[in-house]
Amino acid sequence: MPSSLVVEHSARRASPGHAGGMSLFPSLPRLVVSAAALGLVVVGGAFWGLWPLARLLWPFPLTSGLFLAAISFSIAAPALLIALRGDFGAVRAGGVSLGTIFALFALLALGMSVTGRPELLPYAAVALIAVVGNVLMFRWGSRFPLEDERPMPTPVLWFFALSAILLIVPGVAALLGVDVMAFPQTAENLRWYGAIYAGAGAFFVWALLQPVWSYARLVLLAFLVYDLVVVSIFPGMLPRLLADPAAVRLSTWIYWGAVFGSTVVAGLYLFVLPSWRLWRPHQR
Repeated sequence: MPSSLVVEHSARRASPGHAGGMSLFPSLPRLVVSAAALGLVVVGGAFWGLWPLARLLWPFPLTSGLFLAAISFSIAAPALLIALRGDFGAVRAGGVSLGTIFALFALLALGMSVTGRPELLPYAAVALIAVVGNVLMFRWGSRFPLEDERPMPTPVLWFFALSAILLIVPGVAALLGVDVMAFPQTAENLRWYGAIYAGAGAFFVWALLQPVWSYARLVLLAFLVYDLVVVSIFPGMLPRLLADPAAVRLSTWIYWGAVFGSTVVAGLYLFVLPSWRLWRPHQR
């Protein structure tokens, strides 16, 4: 057997997702990933309730923490899925997405710290540490095979391509100081939200470059959780949207179309179609 195949075969046998309960080793990664996910749930709750922790974590004033709460919960949910299924190879997608976000945060904080906002220097340092942490997470995840390497369905592939565009374009625009967000932002928050959009877009790009179901289901779950959080404000917004549709930003209509469209796609594949349900047994 060629040496590369021997290494791959050994990695598959040693993977926590395929150990079959014969080793105590799987418990440590599951505990670590689960703890990280639960920590993100706490962070999301802090942003949603605008607790003091939220004001410590975010450097600028917030009138609403809903967006940041939705982002936190949408990262926590795939992490919990990885822990439950033992699909530790899939953490690479998180490493790419979060690494992108924190790298952009670091650049923004460094830039602002040298142009009159020195209090942001600690945020730059923390963001750089987070970048290193995500690089290490990516390398760690590379040790494990993916649990489900089936090609993602073609409709999901096209949906991801569209989603990547809808995230990266406004994200890059925001980073450049152009506000095309669905909801107007303060100048301080705009670029930082743009970094989050760009990082979320990187999540989709990675899934497109590695179009297998282990990654696709993480992205769909993240999208679904985000949607379920932000849709809580839609009933209150609906009368204003209908009162004068022409006065509403085009990006706002696109945003809500994406929210409801992604909810349908994610719900269909993760919970309805038998071949792709979240609780389907391990496939290779």
